Amino acid sequence: SAEMLVNSAKGAAAVLGEDAVVIKIFNRIPALTETIVFDKERWTREIVRQYQAAVDVLTLAPESPEVEFFREMLLKVKDLFWLEVQNPKQDFYMVVLDEMLNKYSNGEKHDLNVSQESICMMHCIDMPVHQRKSDLRRDTTAAFFARMIESGIAGNGPWELQPTVEQHGDKNEQRALSSVTPLLAFELDMEHPSYPGYVLMEGNGRLAALNAALDVVRAKHPTFVAPQLALTVLPFHGPPTAKKNVYFFLDLTWRCAFPDVELPGWRSQVKGSARPIDAEVVRSCPRYFGYTPVQNSGPSAPSTSQGNPTYCSAA
Repeated sequence: SAEMLVNSAKGAAAVLGEDAVVIKIFNRIPALTETIVFDKERWTREIVRQYQAAVDVLTLAPESPEVEFFREMLLKVKDLFWLEVQNPKQDFYMVVLDEMLNKYSNGEKHDLNVSQESICMMHCIDMPVHQRKSDLRRDTTAAFFARMIESGIAGNGPWELQPTVEQHGDKNEQRALSSVTPLLAFELDMEHPSYPGYVLMEGNGRLAALNAALDVVRAKHPTFVAPQLALTVLPFHGPPTAKKNVYFFLDLTWRCAFPDVELPGWRSQVKGSARPIDAEVVRSCPRYFGYTPVQNSGPSAPSTSQGNPTYCSAA
């Protein structure tokens, strides 16, 4: 987060100029590597107001991808950073995993379009502030999905999300479904139980919202085909031992992040979870906790009564 924040500020400065008021405000804010040790009261009192001041000033800036990226990073740090660093075990595993994947990618990245349903989340969307943001994206996305299939534009066969939303989405839909930060991922191979598929390193909130929206639209259009998403994928060039270590830390991360409480009609992302959580918390929106609906296939299919929902529905 610290590196991405600094890079976003540099990109905005290249567009707005080093003398722009927002850049001057940002340069006065202590680095995240310093403020990470602040308690909640000090973080709120000394730091949040400075980020908010930068966000307020940025509303007057001309629109550009660089400015939008900077705005996203300012809001992400202001609203979420202190909360995220309060889960040290899970975050430690994710940091180790990210460092290993970046190291063995040799600096390479590949752009791929893959099915939304072939992508796994790295972590839950479990904090209320995260969930509210994903809720807004879910509702906007579900309306877009419904309009696409009802108009015959997309959803009846393979289709790509990005060019479709650019051509047919309104401004709110484009904002909800697009981002200047890439969906960064790595690919699983045959050695992992979740093969074939991809694990998302960056953009989990967007994926959670897309998955929840998929459930909403399928409640009315069961045959709706999920879109292909544009991923930035890190290849792996390390030795077999390093790959085993990657999967070891991935499983540790998942076991600390995802619950495996029993929910009729749903399949959990992990088994043997180390995370205690009340089933009712997960039931409020299982997709945010990595669950996928079990397909109805005959008399042995799970119940889909009101008490056992199959879809993560909009509020």
